[in-house]
Amino acid sequence: MEKVTSWSEQIFKQLQEHYQEALTIFPKDRIVGIFVQGSQNYCLDWEGSDLDTKCIVLPSFEEICFNKEPVSYTHVRENNEHIDFKDLRLMMQCFKKQNINFVEILFTKYYILNPDYEELFKKVMDAKEEVAHYNVYKFLKCTSGMSAEKLKALTLDRPSQHEEVIKYGWATKQMHHIIRLNEFMRRYLNGESFEKCLISEMREELIELKKNGHEKYSLEEAISQSKTYDSYTKIMKNNYVDTHKEMKNDKIGELIDTVTCDILRAKLKKDILKEEE
Repeated sequence: MEKVTSWSEQIFKQLQEHYQEALTIFPKDRIVGIFVQGSQNYCLDWEGSDLDTKCIVLPSFEEICFNKEPVSYTHVRENNEHIDFKDLRLMMQCFKKQNINFVEILFTKYYILNPDYEELFKKVMDAKEEVAHYNVYKFLKCTSGMSAEKLKALTLDRPSQHEEVIKYGWATKQMHHIIRLNEFMRRYLNGESFEKCLISEMREELIELKKNGHEKYSLEEAISQSKTYDSYTKIMKNNYVDTHKEMKNDKIGELIDTVTCDILRAKLKKDILKEEE
């Protein structure tokens, strides 16, 4: 009898494939961990959805000595799935910048951590809600900015949506992001946890939009609806920014910095011991 594989098991299988490919690019002792990003974290994926990941890497001893540019690039796999490689120092700063696309990896169920750094990095993961509220001011500005970017991309002819835009004039994925970001900000400002906000209350509608949006909306309707949602997102952001001072959680900032230093220290100690052998 053929074994039935659960959806979560399939995602972990794909994640493992990403990790194995990452190991062909960076040695194991330079990889802190690899994390699923995107629709799987929002429960907006379905069978056949691409899986993309973020992989946190450490600089080598030589890269630190000679002040080399920290790693930050996207590796495209043969199946067109992406692995975003980013230096630990840059990733930790991205958490402080409060970009959803980076903060969300602290909440994913799908990740692989290097046992050598797991205890240290888990300190940030255990404080994920505090990290996600490190600077509400920045979070709202960043989220509103992302919505504006998706609005610009709605009708752009780019490789990932070339055929769709040529045929219909707009991309369903961009409109779905604009609506999702609007809902996320509204719920976040209403006091819901970041973790709850990640899972849309409009899941069925958003999946239907991604799959069959062109059957429901004309080009003009899609542009109009997207502009409306983006405008509401901007209004929510402005209302908060105009009535609140920018504040950050210094304790969480210190935690992020301490963990960064501790992981780098652990890696450098290993490198130095290797040189002495």
